[in-house]
Amino acid sequence: MNVTQPPVVLASSRGVASFTCEYESSGKADEVRVTVLRKAGIQVTEVCAGTYMVEDELTFLDDSSCIGTSRGNKVNLTIQGLRAMDTGLYVCKVELMYPPPYYMGEGNGTQIYVIDPEPCPDSDFLLWILAAVSSGLFFYSFLITAVSLSKMVSAMRAMHRSWSGCL
Repeated sequence: MNVTQPPVVLASSRGVASFTCEYESSGKADEVRVTVLRKAGIQVTEVCAGTYMVEDELTFLDDSSCIGTSRGNKVNLTIQGLRAMDTGLYVCKVELMYPPPYYMGEGNGTQIYVIDPEPCPDSDFLLWILAAVSSGLFFYSFLITAVSLSKMVSAMRAMHRSWSGCL
C-alpha cells in the first residue's frame, strides 16, 4: 500500500499544522485506521489515531490535539497546540482494517516546523510610559496657560492705570 503526504508544512503562529495523507491500495476497505506518528531519531511516538468508516466521510479523530476528516482515499489531518519544541517529522500510518485482507502503509513523513510567536511587550510598562508623558504634557500646557494669563492680566492692569491717569 502506498501512502503519500507533503514533505514540509509550516505551522501557523497559533501552533496549528494541517496536511493531507493520501493512500492507494489494491484492496477496498470499509474501515480505515489512521495514526500520526512523530519520529525523532530511533524514537517513535504516537501523536493521535482514529478509526473511521469510509462511507461516512466525517470527522473521525476526537482527540483535543488532532482533527481528521476523510474523503475517499484522502485524509486531512490538523494538529493543534504545537510549540517550537514539537518541530519534527510526522508520519502518516494508514491501516485498512476491514474487510480482510489487512493492509498497512506509512508515508515518508511531513517535516512540521513550528515557530513560537514573539512575546508581546509588557503592556503595563507601556501604559505607565503613556501616563507619564500625558501627565507631563498636561502640566506643561497648564503652566504655559497660567503664565500667559498672568502676563495678560498684568498688561491689562498697566493699560488700565495709564488710561485712568488721562481722565
